[in-house]
Amino acid sequence: MKTMKSLKIMALLGLLTGSAFAAAPISYWTFDEDTAGLGLKTTIDSGSQATNTKWSADTVDHGQVTDGLGSFVVSGNALNRYTQLTDLSGNAAAYNPAYTSGVYRLELNLASWELDTATAGKIFVAARNDATELARIEFYVTGANATKVQWNVGSGTFRNREFTWTNSVVSFAIELDLDNDTARYYMDETQIGVDFAFTAAQMDNFRYAGVDWNGSGSEIVKIDSMGLMDELADPPTPPPEYEFVPVSSWAFDDDAAGAGLKTAIDSGSQAANTQWANDTVVQGQVTDGLGNFVINGDTVSRWSNLVDLTGGESAYNPAYTSGVYRFEVNFASWAISDASDGDVSFIVRNGASEIAKIGFSMLGTNSAQIQLSNEGGDYRNQAFTGTNSAVLAVIELDLDNDIARYFLNGVQLSINFAFTAAQVDNLRYGTSSAWNGTSTDALNIDSIGFFVETEVVEPPQTTTEIYNAWIFDYPGVGANTNLQDHGDSDDLDNLTEYAWGGDPSDGNSQGNTPVQTVLSDATNVMEYIYFERTNAVALGLASILEVGTDLVFTNWADGSPYVVGSGASADAGFNAVTNWIPTDAEDKQFIHLQIKFTP
Repeated sequence: MKTMKSLKIMALLGLLTGSAFAAAPISYWTFDEDTAGLGLKTTIDSGSQATNTKWSADTVDHGQVTDGLGSFVVSGNALNRYTQLTDLSGNAAAYNPAYTSGVYRLELNLASWELDTATAGKIFVAARNDATELARIEFYVTGANATKVQWNVGSGTFRNREFTWTNSVVSFAIELDLDNDTARYYMDETQIGVDFAFTAAQMDNFRYAGVDWNGSGSEIVKIDSMGLMDELADPPTPPPEYEFVPVSSWAFDDDAAGAGLKTAIDSGSQAANTQWANDTVVQGQVTDGLGNFVINGDTVSRWSNLVDLTGGESAYNPAYTSGVYRFEVNFASWAISDASDGDVSFIVRNGASEIAKIGFSMLGTNSAQIQLSNEGGDYRNQAFTGTNSAVLAVIELDLDNDIARYFLNGVQLSINFAFTAAQVDNLRYGTSSAWNGTSTDALNIDSIGFFVETEVVEPPQTTTEIYNAWIFDYPGVGANTNLQDHGDSDDLDNLTEYAWGGDPSDGNSQGNTPVQTVLSDATNVMEYIYFERTNAVALGLASILEVGTDLVFTNWADGSPYVVGSGASADAGFNAVTNWIPTDAEDKQFIHLQIKFTP
């Protein structure tokens, strides 16, 4: 066996390229993990101040305890109990230092209550500054066959809501904005009233009370959760975004002049499965080669249905039976003389049944009219002068909620209308009677379309995009933004700094560099620890350990057999990979840690 004469550790780094209010709890009780029969003093506080605070008094002997099922129960015959948070020494300023800026939320969430007309009593939670009450949410029995909740942040700022004797889940909250001196009241996340003026220098404790009950033990109020929360800097996750995707759509932008509907380009998802039953060329209804479909003032009447490729009436097979749809006609312009008369209809159908229609008609008195209607007979008309331009008419059909909405140029007309169609399976176009104007009169249609509402799903970022976003945060590197560029003076390229969590613009910040040690309690072993990001795979990063004996005639060999452990490091977001490399196997050895990036 050979004795090690020299061991040189070298980090030879290479690049291989492959082809609504988000809040944190301050003091908060959910009662979900509490066993039955506990008073407030022994319930679990999940807030950030839990280890620094305590309740001044317990509630066990007062008929106010947990039920072991996730609620804190106040009996109708409960005895009076006030209790507030203090610090561990019993001082009134539970939060030290006090909260002097930011936005905070006081909550009282009820699971249920069962009370009768003979019961009286109340529970409340309050945010305070020492003994001064800043905000209170109070639920109480009025004695007049009703219960109430009251929000209050001072004189003249209260709001009340009344409830029946038996009810269930409901939440109440007050948001306190110490920076802008406003308070907002909420019930089930709906704001009650306006923003109220609110002035407080600080907030340093929380209070609970259950008092003045005179009912029986079978009457109860169940609190699901309560507490104080601090608004987080990060915004809440936004709701999903939706867009309308074309099912059948004609923009006429790429159509040559003289094309009828049958040969006009359909860019919708159903284009390969559908066709117009009749063309419109000989009727004087054709494209102009400039992005419009033109109906001349002397056009001949023409009707055409969108059918399947065999001529079947159900163009969409299977039919559309759920979801939200948008049917639109974009009128580019019209120039029609007083003598003209005629109309054109664009229709959504189920079989031969008309579901919704957008119609354009000449009134014969130097005016035109656009009408939107649905199967229920609900319609809206809008009149225009004899010469006009760009009007977008839209009908939205919600098959899930049975409503229809009408829009002109993005503005909804009137209310939502009842709409009860079972499905949509074809479209219809037509001019119902011959126009009696001249060929110089014209109605220009910019586009026609039937669209389905679809959730927008953003494609995942590529590893290159993620790297580019990272390097963008270091403007000090200047133009040295490539993986193998050096943006500072530490001889580590950007890729290595990226992998190790360094600052590519600061020579003194290299991140989590490898550590090597000759172990005192192990024979002939060198411990070599390198660090990998916990999400290395998602970032396209891989660390490859190799060991060799010659730097001139390289003979790098796989170093993975030397791995003895891997786990979370002291630096969040990184794993430590520990290797034990024998020092008595060769006269000399070199360690090569390669950082690989896969785009």
